[in-house]
Amino acid sequence: MCKSLLLFLRGGKDQEQEKHCYPFRITPYLVHVCTSVHIDAESCCLALAEKIHSGYEAPRIPMEKRIFTTTHTPGCVFLEIDDRAVPLLGYLPQDLIGTSMLMYLHPEDRPLMIAVHRKILKFAGQSPFEHLPIRFCTQNGDYVILDTSWSSFVNPWSRKVVFIIGRHKVRTSPLNEDVFAARNKEASSVEKEIRELQGQIYKLLLQPVHSSISSGYDSLGSSGSYEHYISISSSSDSNGNCADETQEPITLQQVCADVNRIKNLGQQLYIASWSKPQNGNEQAMSSEMLGGELM
Repeated sequence: MCKSLLLFLRGGKDQEQEKHCYPFRITPYLVHVCTSVHIDAESCCLALAEKIHSGYEAPRIPMEKRIFTTTHTPGCVFLEIDDRAVPLLGYLPQDLIGTSMLMYLHPEDRPLMIAVHRKILKFAGQSPFEHLPIRFCTQNGDYVILDTSWSSFVNPWSRKVVFIIGRHKVRTSPLNEDVFAARNKEASSVEKEIRELQGQIYKLLLQPVHSSISSGYDSLGSSGSYEHYISISSSSDSNGNCADETQEPITLQQVCADVNRIKNLGQQLYIASWSKPQNGNEQAMSSEMLGGELM
């Protein structure tokens, strides 16, 4: 079995003769079929299509399970979207990735993200923290209220925030519970305002993190496994240079592979921090630098 695909399939026409698209989860399987004509089994691909329903319509997703995670750059551009967000927001992951998260926030809540990211910088590499709830626009144009816990990953050499993870829990449902319904009206264009706000946040996170980020891995359950990917000298100087300067040059392909491994490990550490009690120690998570360009 391969990884499932999330996509929209075109359906029939309604009374107004308008075509509609419906969200499906497509899971491909490789099966071997034997027939009376061919004794040897023939391989074929079987695709299982499962329609995705709004999480607010029967059978509803329980309130305590209306949770999803997102990852975005210092420039507020979505990097990853949890599949669990699909029935809660009405968007497919590919609809959001590469776009600004500020586009989907209520206009009155967008300025709050300055304070959120200022706090992210203050507590960079430490335990997740909560901030004021935010209103997020669903695919049908209505808003849901999200309670969010924020955390970040810091480059151990540059001591700058690499990317931010949000763990979101839906507090209130949208007025129209069918999040896949067509919008009644188009969202107003505020591209200039969003780009200016993105720029402010990006410049804010260009500052190096001053708090200690070189300890606390054991409290997240990593047991030092992070050092398999990054070796940081305990006596490294303030400019972030590694003690060992005699390493062999690495290729671009190796750098990209290391970034992906570190990013996956970082997400596992974040999940582990929620699945076990905190011991009161400061926690630190760091990773290779990812892109944070403005859109």
